Amino acid sequence: MDKAKILIVEDEQEVLAYFKGSLERKFFADIETAQDGRQAIDAIRNNDFDLVIMDLKMPQCNGLDVMRRVKKTKELPDTIIVTAYDSGFVSKEAKEVGAVDYIPKPLNMEVFLSKAKAILTAKGLFVEK
Repeated sequence: MDKAKILIVEDEQEVLAYFKGSLERKFFADIETAQDGRQAIDAIRNNDFDLVIMDLKMPQCNGLDVMRRVKKTKELPDTIIVTAYDSGFVSKEAKEVGAVDYIPKPLNMEVFLSKAKAILTAKGLFVEK
């Protein structure tokens, strides 16, 4: 199996480190990070990610805007939106823009890792440590 290529987009350094560490402990994967929407757009346009974990509220460009902008020039990778702003409207809008899933914060890491595993396994990429 090939290694998964994952992008984590999160503006809070502690949360970014937590996500990255959790994924690195669980999966054999190449993990990249971005700390704002503009970095995310550049990273997605210049790479082929198997999974993107994207915060909704970020400086410069929010997660939904990142997805909209990327879709103008490239197929959107499977994307999970993660946010503290939990509402039915946000969840619906995220899926309409192209997110495969939406997970509210505070994050249940077991649920999060299970959802990431399902996406990667469906692509034949998941290799659990």
